[in-house]
Amino acid sequence: MPYKITKERCQNSIDSTEYICDYCGGKLEPIETVDNSNNPTFWTGCKSCSRFTAGCPPTVFEIAKRMVEEHHFRYYKDETDSKDNISKAAQIVRLVQTLSEQIKEESL
Repeated sequence: MPYKITKERCQNSIDSTEYICDYCGGKLEPIETVDNSNNPTFWTGCKSCSRFTAGCPPTVFEIAKRMVEEHHFRYYKDETDSKDNISKAAQIVRLVQTLSEQIKEESL
């Protein structure tokens, strides 16, 4: 069975951004897996922390990391591992960044 997403296509998608893992800050790579129909495919992920993720810009990761480390943000109250909180903060920072860009475009 042919791959739904080839390793080359996945790598091209990764290369089109400068994103890093939103969980640990590691390098994003194509990871071989299967889709819901059990077809072989590649997804973007981080081998350092074994997570599938689209990642985030390095600046977003750094802001999110500081938010958590400086105790400004704690989404998961019971988590002892701050990486889950960093990942959630990165999602929120990225959303705010995207909405801000949309508002700027709409006002032009």
